Amino acid sequence: MINYKRILKDSHQLYCVANLDGYFLWLNPVWQRTLGWTRKELKARPFIEFVHPDDVESTMAEVATLGDGVPTINFVNRYRHKAGHWVHLEWVATPYPDGTLYCSARDVTTRMLESRELREKVELLEMAEELAQVGHWRVNLETGELHWSPQVYRIHGIEPDGGRPPIEAGINFYHEDDRPTVEALVSRAIETGQGFNFQLRLIRADGEERLVESIGRTEKDAEGKVDALIGVFQDVTDRFNEFRRSNEALDEFAYAVAHDLAAPLKSIQGLISLLELEMAGTECSTGELLQRIQKSSRQMQRLIDELYQFARVTGADRELSWVNLNSVVADVALALDAQIKESSATVRVDNLPIILGQRQALVALFQNLVSNAIKYRAPERAPEITFETRADRDEVSITVSDNGRGFDEKHATRILRPFQRLGSDDSGSLGMGLAICVRVARMHSGRLDVASEPGIGSRFSLVVPRSKFKEQLS
Repeated sequence: MINYKRILKDSHQLYCVANLDGYFLWLNPVWQRTLGWTRKELKARPFIEFVHPDDVESTMAEVATLGDGVPTINFVNRYRHKAGHWVHLEWVATPYPDGTLYCSARDVTTRMLESRELREKVELLEMAEELAQVGHWRVNLETGELHWSPQVYRIHGIEPDGGRPPIEAGINFYHEDDRPTVEALVSRAIETGQGFNFQLRLIRADGEERLVESIGRTEKDAEGKVDALIGVFQDVTDRFNEFRRSNEALDEFAYAVAHDLAAPLKSIQGLISLLELEMAGTECSTGELLQRIQKSSRQMQRLIDELYQFARVTGADRELSWVNLNSVVADVALALDAQIKESSATVRVDNLPIILGQRQALVALFQNLVSNAIKYRAPERAPEITFETRADRDEVSITVSDNGRGFDEKHATRILRPFQRLGSDDSGSLGMGLAICVRVARMHSGRLDVASEPGIGSRFSLVVPRSKFKEQLS
């Protein structure tokens, strides 16, 4: 025989019978263990007197609903413990025609406190994200569900309460030229499990173009399959503009310094030349001194000329246009025609693509690479210079390779810095050419990769996001 009284007595669930007048008629023993009050004390007063003042109105409304014959499911309110603290109870109640209410409840205080703590943490996170202008996002690849934090909505120019965005919105907000890059990076992340990091253009809901940075990571299921993407998202437009303004100011300063130093230096060189002519044929030691001064001033002139070139190229107009690199290389070959003929150099050009960039800066980059290939050629053979294009899903590389002297790759980082060279040469160069190339690569959201082997030759690659090229690459 089933002992129902024992079940009610030993259960951790709170059971009771109450009436619509607001009194408990019967309670199982768990009530005293949960609230500290004896069952006699609980039945002696209207149960509403045990309810938290902030929950009285909703509790009375729920009782009225029960009076209309509608059951209660998962209603939560707070009851005062005899010790003075509050206990959260979650109710299920069924009304009967005679006015009695058969109810069960359970203590959900821990769950509610954890939920409140979680809400507080979320609120703090959202406050921190708003302050830092950083948001977070998550894509469930199984369901296609896309979650944006409020700050991500704001970056897109959408109110956070505007409903959950469809997964397509995560890509469709990007500039149409940048969407293929986003799609490629997301696809690669799903296939390989590797994360991504990019800066691309976003078109807000109001039509304003912004530069955003997104860092994504993958989540995997128990079988190691990528089932979600998570990441952070930030509007970096202001930071980028400030950086650009800072660079422009530095360029203008370098340009001004080079320009202002060049004029008096040329005057000094002219005066020294006149003195040398006047003292020609004499045995005065001053003539030797003047020659040394002239040599130093010429060295300073070369330094100023290279600084001027650096400022002129990297400080060029930032306006972008579609540039045919075949035409750029043709201009380079024309400018270096004398050097190419003098060295018997051969220049081979692959069919180069069209890039969204700055023509003047790109001419300077490739002219420096070709000039270096000729300048640092191997003495036993004529220079062979080759232009090649390689493209993968995310990037395009334009590589200029040569068969020159080459160098130990441990020096690669050093030679890319301004005024750095390996050893000495009689060319008069002060080492600004590759620094210009690095700067031009960065101007095009790319980088300059270097590979070399002593006695074999060198490879310099302009590596740029595929979104910068017209989609005619194989």
